[in-house]
Amino acid sequence: LICNHVGNEMALLNLEWMHKVDWSLAERYAWNVEEDPYTPTTTTTGAGVSRPVKGFMKEYANLMFLKILDSGHMVPLDLPFISLEMMRTFLYSGSFRTFKQDLNSTIPNNDNCDVDVDVDVDVD
Repeated sequence: LICNHVGNEMALLNLEWMHKVDWSLAERYAWNVEEDPYTPTTTTTGAGVSRPVKGFMKEYANLMFLKILDSGHMVPLDLPFISLEMMRTFLYSGSFRTFKQDLNSTIPNNDNCDVDVDVDVDVD
């Protein structure tokens, strides 16, 4: 189940339109569906396979980009219930913004890091 979502997003980042900068700075949101009766919650080994997050949304003005997890080009075939919920959300002006995806990260410095690392590099 492979789609070139990275290439698609790169194309959108390079799209020539008046909101190009605003689009690149737009926040991302995780999208969840309340209940999916068709996605199994356990496998034969008992390990869970259903995810609480079904996709990720980025939007600004009239441009929306939704990545659906665990699917390929044929979302309705791969995930019929999720596909139906996606269409309902879109057609009835619902929200794909279940919660904000936090993409801010920091690299800890020695003051707040629990690991003491001392590396000696010998260069000949």
